[in-house]
Order: sequence, then C-alpha cells, then structure tokens
Amino acid sequence: MDFDPDRIAVVVGYFRGQMVAIFEVALDNNGHTWNWCPDRRIRFHGVPSKRFAAQVGADAPVSWRQGEAWPVKTVPLDDLIKGDAPVSKTATGRRTVLGAVVITTSADGGITVTIPPGSTLTVRATA
Repeated sequence: MDFDPDRIAVVVGYFRGQMVAIFEVALDNNGHTWNWCPDRRIRFHGVPSKRFAAQVGADAPVSWRQGEAWPVKTVPLDDLIKGDAPVSKTATGRRTVLGAVVITTSADGGITVTIPPGSTLTVRATA
C-alpha cells in the first residue's frame, strides 16, 4: 500500500465525475480513525464535513480511467480548497466552489452566492 491511512483527513465519495459526499475522518469509540475489514478493505470512521459541504456537487479533482483496479486516490487537502476553482456547467448556468463558498450563475445573468453562517459578503459593482 502506497499511502498511510493515518494521514487521511477527509474521505470523498465520487460518482460520475462529481463529489457526492464528503466526510471528515473522526475517532471511533476505541480512538481509531480506521480499521481493516475482512475483505481487505479499509473502513474510515467519519462525520459529514461542514468545512467542505459546499464542495458536494462540484467536479472531482481526480479522475479514473476505465478498468483501473485501485479504487482509491489520494490528493492534498489544498486541492479541495485551492483558490482557482474549476467551473462546472449546470442545467441552468455555471457553478464554482471556493472553499465553503458556492457561486452559481444563471443563463439570464443572475448570480447566487452561498456562504457559511457567520460569514460576511461584500459586493462591489465595477464602474
């Protein structure tokens, strides 16, 4: 195995190129963050991530080739929170995720910014 499960902080579920669930690794009742399963898999213990919740629905920062045998990819946390966020096309416009902020645009020019509770948003119009 070329990764150390003790260094995993976040587990992300992907489906068809998008992040569908994000869990922050947490200690179980025995003080472990993971354990071996009988079928030679690792089971991580976690809770739904509040920090990365806005990333659900965003494009995955990794991809798999058809037939790839290893279902696990590791990426630095910085790849989930980098400032240059990829933009995804949606049915009604475009969407990008910057940390815990989600910005969506619609075909008619509307912009929606979703921020975490307690955050401040400043909007400045250009001349």
